[in-house]
Order: sequence, then C-alpha cells, then structure tokens
Amino acid sequence: MITKTCPHCGIAFKPARRTQRSCARKRCIAAQAAETRDRITKYQAAYRAAKRKKGANRSAAYRAAHPNKHAQYQATYRATHREQIAEYQAAYRAANRDKIAERHAAHRAANRKKLARRTAAYRAALRDEIARRTAAANAANAKKRAKQNAASRAAKRLSKARIKR
Repeated sequence: MITKTCPHCGIAFKPARRTQRSCARKRCIAAQAAETRDRITKYQAAYRAAKRKKGANRSAAYRAAHPNKHAQYQATYRATHREQIAEYQAAYRAANRDKIAERHAAHRAANRKKLARRTAAYRAALRDEIARRTAAANAANAKKRAKQNAASRAAKRLSKARIKR
C-alpha cells in the first residue's frame, strides 16, 4: 500500500491514481486548483491555438453538411437573444461610426454603376407601389407641407430686395 502526504494539510492519504497530489478534502483540492490554475490556463490556450484550424474546418464541414440544422440553431439563438444582439450592435456602431461611414462611402464609390442599375430596376419593378406610397404620404402630410411651402414663400419674399421706382 502506497501512501502520500498531502502538501497542504500534511495528512497521509492513499492516492486513487498515480498522479493524485493532495488528499480529497475540499480546501486541499481548492488549494491545488489555485496552484495549478495558471499552468492549466496556459496549456489550454496552447492546445486551442494548435487545434484552431482543425476545429474551424470541422465546423465548416458540419455547417455544409447540415445547413437546415445550423440555420434553425441561428434563428433560435437570435430569437432568444434579440435584446443582447441589438445592444451589442448599437454599441459597435456607436464606437465605429467613422469607420463604418468610410467603408460605406468607399463601397458606394466603387460600385456606383451597379447600385444605380439596381435602384433603377427596383423603381421600374415597383413603380405602382412607389406611386401609391408617395400618394399616401402626400395625403397624410398635406397640411404640414402646405405650411412649410407657405413659410418658404414668405421667407423668399422677405429676403428679396425691394426696388422702388
């Protein structure tokens, strides 16, 4: 019978396996975990870094083999975490507003013709729907627009220099 002495409490114990270094008391287990936490963390980080590409390939293969399952999982996740996702995206947009605007401007500049064709096709395909929406908006805001037009005309009249003859 092989016995060892616990390095934390000094009590002799019979190890359950060859690598057991401390007795099975909770405080000794906690002390052992605290001692080895940094070493284990470094080991796990190195292991993950070494296996990252293999895991990514496996995940991609699974998603390709089960597209419906993966899509359902994503939809369920997005539905249950809608508020968290919205908060995260709002914080990202607020923090990176300038970068996002630059990226959009660069995209529009690089794809100006493509975007113009797409817009023209959209307007042609939905000409009646667009006309209906515009008419509805004009009817709903007729009084507001009349006031704005009247104020604009009055401002123009006042700004013109009056010439006396």
